[in-house]
Amino acid sequence: MFDYFKDFTLTWWQASIFKITLTSGGVLLGIYFTKFFKKLIPLLWIIFVIGIIYLSSVWLKQPTPINKPAISTSSIDYSCSVESDCTYKSVGDVCQTMRCVNKNFVPKPITPQKGIYNCPAIFLPIDGCRCINQTCKMVQNGQVLQ
Repeated sequence: MFDYFKDFTLTWWQASIFKITLTSGGVLLGIYFTKFFKKLIPLLWIIFVIGIIYLSSVWLKQPTPINKPAISTSSIDYSCSVESDCTYKSVGDVCQTMRCVNKNFVPKPITPQKGIYNCPAIFLPIDGCRCINQTCKMVQNGQVLQ
């Protein structure tokens, strides 16, 4: 059975389409049922004002965004002496960032804090990892990325 009341997330453009659709539907209903809705104007104003007050209070209670780095890169082991020392794996941050690191690197467990993290918006597939100047580097299309 389909769960109509499940939580879901919309992107900004999906939310815009959702709002425009509902607004269009409301205007259409108002046009077709003008006589019916004229009797309900005071009730509709009350619902509107209560909704605005509620949504404003929810918005104001949201925590202030804190621009935090996703991970301290100083704790990541990029060292290598040969290419086989490098591997591509998660560095254990809140963003699940993948990097070329030393194969023996073990990420520290993290506890996400409130705030907004600077997570990369796009995941880039890579060709592999190389040891360049004793540092593990990501390679994509023959270009060194890091």
